[in-house]
Amino acid sequence: MERWFTPAFLSKALHAGYHSKTNLSYIVQGYIGCAEAIRKLNYLDRLHEIKIPTLIMVGEDDPGTPVSASEAIHERISNSKL
Repeated sequence: MERWFTPAFLSKALHAGYHSKTNLSYIVQGYIGCAEAIRKLNYLDRLHEIKIPTLIMVGEDDPGTPVSASEAIHERISNSKL
C-alpha cells in the first residue's frame, strides 16, 4: 500500500473504511497483465508528434508516476503546459 499511497492518504482511507484486503480481491492474472503492459509502455520518442495544446498533470506525491516522468513528457511536447 505504501508503494501507491502517501501516509496522509492512507491515514484518511483507513478512517473511511478502506483496507488492504480490497486489493487482495483483484484477479491476479488481470493485475499481472496490466502491470506487464505498463512496464513495456514507452512513447517518449513519439511525443514530439503531438501538435495540439496539451496539459500534463501530475501529483507531487505520486510514486507511480513521478514528477520527473511528467517533466520528460513536457520537454517532448512543444505546445504543452505542466
